[in-house]
Amino acid sequence: MVNDMLWLAKSEHGLVKLEQTPLDLSDEVKALFGFFEALAEDHKVALTIAGQA
Repeated sequence: MVNDMLWLAKSEHGLVKLEQTPLDLSDEVKALFGFFEALAEDHKVALTIAGQA
């Protein structure tokens, strides 16, 4: 929490430079599915991916 507050303070004062990097959305969604898979099963919800990221 302290690190987050420090980052916010630095970013508000222009001391942090953000870097943009390419992101594979398919990998990110698969990671989220892995995290929420058990919760979805408990609630009888099926998680599916369709389309191209």
